[in-house]
Amino acid sequence: MNGYMNLNPNINAINITFNEITVEELKANTYYAGKLKKVQTINMKNMSDFPHLHCDNWSDMDGYDMINLAYEMNFKYAIVWADGSWPTCDEFDTALLEAIDEWNENGDWLCAGHIIAKDNHYPHFHQQCVVVNLKKWKEIGRPEFETWHLKNHPAWLCSKETINSKYTPVFIEPNNSEPNTKIEGGWSGDFMDSLIPAALHAGCRVYNFPYSVREYKYCCYPEDDVAMTAAWLLDENFRESFDDPQELADFKYSHVSEDKRDLYSYKLLDTAIVYITNTESIPQTPKLGITLMVAPCSGLHQFQHIIGALDTIQEVQWTDFSEYGVTWTRHLLENWDGRNFTKFFEDNKSILYDMGFGQDDNMWYQQGNVDDFFEQWSEDEWLELWDKIRAIKHFFKVLDIVKNYQTVIDSIEDKEVVHIQLSNIWQYEINYLNTRGFKAQLNFVSLIDGLIATNRDVFFSGDTPNGVYYEYQDMKLLPGIL
Repeated sequence: MNGYMNLNPNINAINITFNEITVEELKANTYYAGKLKKVQTINMKNMSDFPHLHCDNWSDMDGYDMINLAYEMNFKYAIVWADGSWPTCDEFDTALLEAIDEWNENGDWLCAGHIIAKDNHYPHFHQQCVVVNLKKWKEIGRPEFETWHLKNHPAWLCSKETINSKYTPVFIEPNNSEPNTKIEGGWSGDFMDSLIPAALHAGCRVYNFPYSVREYKYCCYPEDDVAMTAAWLLDENFRESFDDPQELADFKYSHVSEDKRDLYSYKLLDTAIVYITNTESIPQTPKLGITLMVAPCSGLHQFQHIIGALDTIQEVQWTDFSEYGVTWTRHLLENWDGRNFTKFFEDNKSILYDMGFGQDDNMWYQQGNVDDFFEQWSEDEWLELWDKIRAIKHFFKVLDIVKNYQTVIDSIEDKEVVHIQLSNIWQYEINYLNTRGFKAQLNFVSLIDGLIATNRDVFFSGDTPNGVYYEYQDMKLLPGIL
C-alpha cells in the first residue's frame, strides 16, 4: 500500500482519496483526471479540518484496505471521495458530524452517501463520496465482501420520505420478509456500491446525505461532457483567447454546463476575488534581520510581517497576479491615514468598481479579522507603526509569480536578507489549471533555489505545492520540500 497522510486538527473522521481514477469515464483522459485530483487535494486541505489520507489504489477492493487502516488509526468515520468531488468549506465537517449524530440516534447504520434507488434496479451510490461508520464496520467483522456480495442480494425497503426526487430515499434498510422481485442486474464490484449489500446483510441502514451536508460539498459530475470540459480546463493559454474579463464570464454561462461552473471559476481566480482581509491567522513575527520582503497584495496581515521587521526592513515588493489586488494595496498605502479601516474600505472600494470589478460578494472582507488585527495596539501605537510602514520603499507589480518567478529573483540584490511571504499562492487551484504538467510545482522549487543561490538568507512563509505550510522557515536548513 502506497500513500501519504496530512494530519489536521479534527480526528473524528478522515478524508480518503486515491491516485487511481475512480470515475470510469475519466480513463479516456488521464490528464483531465489528474487536474481534478489536484483540485480535490487542495480543497481537502483548505476546506476541511479532518485529516486526509491519500492512497494509491481504489479498485479490486483495495478501498476496503483503506477503511481497515482508518479504523486501526482510531478514527470514528471514513469519508471516501471519488474524482471531481470535494468539500467547499469547513462547515461541511460540522454538518456531517451533526447528521451522523442523528443517524446514531436512529439505530444501526453502516454508510451514507448519494443514494439512487430507481424502480426495478438495485440501489447504488452516485460516485461523489460515502461515509463509513468504522465502529459498525468492526462490529460486523470487517468482512471482505468480494467473496460473496455479487451472489447475495439482501432485500431492502426505501423510506417513504425522499431527498430531492422519488428515487432518492432518505434511507434504505433491510427487508426481512421476502426478496425484491423484477430487479435488473445486480450490485457491481464498485467499491462504493458494494457497501450497500454489506450494510443490508448486516441489518444496517444506508443513509442519503441531507441537504445540510449537500450544500457544503461540490461535485462537477465528471462523467459528463468529458471532451468538452477538458478542452477549456487543460488549455493553459485559454485566457489569451478573450479580450476582456466580461467575455470570460459570458463563456461560463454560454459554454460551460451548470455542474462545472464552479470548476470553471478556478480558472479565473485572479479576476474573481480581492482579499481586503486575510483567510489565515495573524502571523508570529520573529526578529531575523529581514531587509526585503516579497508579498502578495492580500489582506492586513502582510503589514504584521512588516512590523516584525521594522528595525531592519528597507523594501517591500508587492507582487500579485490580480490587478485589482495591486491597485487596492497601493491605494491603501498612499491614501489611508491609519484611522478607521472599515470606513476607509467602505468609502474607497468604488475604485475597484471603476476598474470593472464585481460586486461586494467578490471582496473578501471579514470584520472579525479587522477587529482582531487592530486590537493589538492602541490607536496612537498603530498610527506610529503605520507611519513607519509607509516610510519604507514600496514597489508594486502585477505579476504571476508562479509563471514568472525569475522576475522576482532578478529584482533582488545578493546582499538582501529576504522574507518571501507567499501565503497560500501555491494552494490556488488556478496555478495548476493554467499550467501544464508539473510546471507549477517545478517553478516553486526553482523560485526557492534561485533565491538561495543569489541571496545570503531566505526565510519562507506560506504553502508549498504539496500543502505543507511553513512560517519563517530558513530555507537553507530545510533538507527538502518535495
